[in-house]
Amino acid sequence: GTVVRNGVALYWKAATEESLSRYEVERSSDGTIWQQLSTVPARGTGSGIAEYNSLQSLNAGINYYRLKMVDLDGRFTYSNILRISKEDSGGILLYPNPATDMITITMPGISSTARLRVYSNSGALVLSKDASGTIFTVNVSHLPAGIYSVEINRDGNTYSQKLVKK
Repeated sequence: GTVVRNGVALYWKAATEESLSRYEVERSSDGTIWQQLSTVPARGTGSGIAEYNSLQSLNAGINYYRLKMVDLDGRFTYSNILRISKEDSGGILLYPNPATDMITITMPGISSTARLRVYSNSGALVLSKDASGTIFTVNVSHLPAGIYSVEINRDGNTYSQKLVKK
């Protein structure tokens, strides 16, 4: 997802949808109680990649989004949960969070170089990387499980987000 003016643009891809009826976009403020926001019909592609997007409102504070993927027979599964905060400076997103091996960082706007630094809970620098573009991935598989602070310095501004490593 990407924070946009007064909302969030959610994007997803599906490889096989033979028995899929629809996607239900859900939001939660606490990660426990979910509200259905919209329904997106599945295209039913047997092969190939289908791409989807859905523009949703973004409440103040932390917002959690997920997809409920409903089959033709009524059975369903859930996607991973996407955490987005309206206060996230610069609209920079870091996902998945919690993470196990790779994280993706999305920086809206014009592509520019950014310096990424990851600090342990004790404040030690554990990862530093230069990145360019608007979307990039970072391997965090070598980091022990714990809570980290991810700092991104871009165009003279520093943005910080917490990362939970499983």
